[in-house]
Amino acid sequence: MFVPAAHPIAPLSKKRQILDGAMKTFLAKGYAGTSMDRVAATAGVSKATVYSHFQSKESLFGALVEELARSKFPELFDETPLVSALHH
Repeated sequence: MFVPAAHPIAPLSKKRQILDGAMKTFLAKGYAGTSMDRVAATAGVSKATVYSHFQSKESLFGALVEELARSKFPELFDETPLVSALHH
């Protein structure tokens, strides 16, 4: 199960390296053509490091989608319930 990140990810962290490598790999190879091995190689980390941050390819992809959604639509992810935000 995918758990959203509560805080922005530090620019030079291993997690950031993995997410950047995953983005490059998913864009180049598509979802089906992406493996955790390829992500690790692209990110310059071991496969064990990738799995220490993400349980599966699905959770890694979910983290990327969430990160993109948060950057594009930050108002959807703030702590204010959407219904009350619409009435202000």
